[in-house]
Amino acid sequence: MSNEQLAAMAAALRRIVTEGDAYGRSNEGADQKVIVEFVSSNPNGPITVAGGRSAAIGDVLASLLEATGHSVTREYYINDALSSEQMINFGKSVFYRYLEIQGSASPIEGDEPPDWLYEGDYVTAIAREIAASRGGEFEGADLDDPQTAYTFRALSQERMIARQKADLEALDVRFDNWYTESSLHDAGLVSAVVQNLTERGHTFEKDGALWLRSTAFGDDKDRVLVRANGVASYIAGDAAYHKDKFDRGFDKAVNVWSADHAGYVARTKAVVAALGYDPSRIDVLLYERVRIVKDGELIQPSLHGGGALELKSDVIDEIGADAARIFFLLRAPETALDIDLDRARKADGDNPVYAAQSAYARVLKTEPVASIDDTDFSLLTSESETSLIEKLSAFPGEVSLAARERAPHRLVQYVRDLAALVPSLDAGAEVSAARTVLLDATRIVFKNAFALLGVSAPERM
Repeated sequence: MSNEQLAAMAAALRRIVTEGDAYGRSNEGADQKVIVEFVSSNPNGPITVAGGRSAAIGDVLASLLEATGHSVTREYYINDALSSEQMINFGKSVFYRYLEIQGSASPIEGDEPPDWLYEGDYVTAIAREIAASRGGEFEGADLDDPQTAYTFRALSQERMIARQKADLEALDVRFDNWYTESSLHDAGLVSAVVQNLTERGHTFEKDGALWLRSTAFGDDKDRVLVRANGVASYIAGDAAYHKDKFDRGFDKAVNVWSADHAGYVARTKAVVAALGYDPSRIDVLLYERVRIVKDGELIQPSLHGGGALELKSDVIDEIGADAARIFFLLRAPETALDIDLDRARKADGDNPVYAAQSAYARVLKTEPVASIDDTDFSLLTSESETSLIEKLSAFPGEVSLAARERAPHRLVQYVRDLAALVPSLDAGAEVSAARTVLLDATRIVFKNAFALLGVSAPERM
């Protein structure tokens, strides 16, 4: 090993040990305000497995952006517009179950449930909560009365949002803002943005509706802003929401959407451009579907869960939050993902969570040196040692790249690669001071990576 290589290796280890918890962090994104919006859904059911993947992607990406100096806000956008047919049907479904609980006659004739009825134990659970708190107050209400649906929609939404928050907190995901779509309408921001686009000359009338000439801004077709019945479309609300993001001072808006929203990317960027903003200020991460495998077979959703696999009961309760977060990030977002629950429970190297955490616990067996000033790093000459130092030195660049490329899965791969290098080292008690520094540096990098991933750093496995 040349003197230059030895000096670089010594400098790298000294930097890691000296910087400690700050190693891997930078200020390259300083003065940049970024809003990361993820998971966002209708408050009409528990967080699904797909929502869990969005949560892991968005939360870790936000941590990476923070680590690179950005000022980050995590936001959940609640799709609760008053005109939402899904939410109206959800309110009616809870009322239907409420009447069952109260022992009232069914408001629906026939044995077949109506198409609008939400299945799932969670619907009945919310109905029970309402019955417990409000008693028989609504027994005489009419299912076909819009006021009944709106009343039960409001009562149900409050409880469902609380459930969604609890589901996400079980994954150790918390948001700075829970932003309601309804607040945009209540504040007049949706009608204001439609007027703004009209004044800019980007709208036209056709078939009684108001349209956005979005093809002028790269979209594949023009979009309805206000329907013939006077109700604003989804794109109008989305325009108001993104305008509000920029009005709040964010330089970048990062959206984590499921792949079935791919068609919304061009139209969202088009409407933002029509409002006078640079569409490159919006970044959209599209993630593919998630399937759950148990005992070698795909788990099929049941009607008891409302027809969708749930984050909390089907993943976190099975394998824990640490494993859930890691497994959600095993593949790039644009790649379909299968999570094997049996693999996630194994205490062996085939389980990436166990492999990483056990490697970390192993390097903890050696106490850090009191001082590294007089350490002779020329003793670190084996291939396993130099390969490990090279990987540790790459950590800051990996954090930076994962943040810039909006690729949080890269950090999981980094940790897996790092863990694979540890077994080749002798982490026994009697090692040289140089080896002790190397192990201490490895401990620091593991711990910092785990912090960004939002997983625990256990002392024992």
